[in-house]
Amino acid sequence: MSVGAGMLYTLKPNSSIGAWLGYQIIFGAGIGMTLEQCNIAIQTVLPENQIPAGTSLSVLVRSLGGSISVAICQNVFERKLRSNLKDILPGVDLSFISGSGATTLVQNANAALGGDAGAVEKVLLLYNDALVQTFLVALVLAACTFPMGLLVEWKSVKKEKREKKIEDVESKQAVDEDVKSEKV
Repeated sequence: MSVGAGMLYTLKPNSSIGAWLGYQIIFGAGIGMTLEQCNIAIQTVLPENQIPAGTSLSVLVRSLGGSISVAICQNVFERKLRSNLKDILPGVDLSFISGSGATTLVQNANAALGGDAGAVEKVLLLYNDALVQTFLVALVLAACTFPMGLLVEWKSVKKEKREKKIEDVESKQAVDEDVKSEKV
């Protein structure tokens, strides 16, 4: 996840579609692995009667973290873009960026800047700079998860299943012996 976020941080306006897709796949695969590992750790470490509460808490924290992260990244993006545009394009009405996404930004910037290609190119670079700052937030948060993962208790899932099977077999044998002794 950290590697993918770091790669997304390097994107430029002229980056290839392959880079966009590849970096997102790496980042998404990292997220997917970490989310599933959390569920497995909960089911392995917690006693059986606490697994539902642990899983529910995990889902709550995951959802809350996602919501807070989106808000943080949106704030970082907007502040960075506005401050960049104010510094580079003083006196220009910045209302053209509100309601503009990456696809309509060029058209809106062209209209607002009177078709000045150099200024539009600057706006694209500033937009990219603001966008990659959100990937920097993701990189920092992803990097913070690594040491936390080291604190999770290590337990083998296979070992527990084997021990449980042995206990089940032993308990069944004990029941069978009791049934035999009652018959005799």
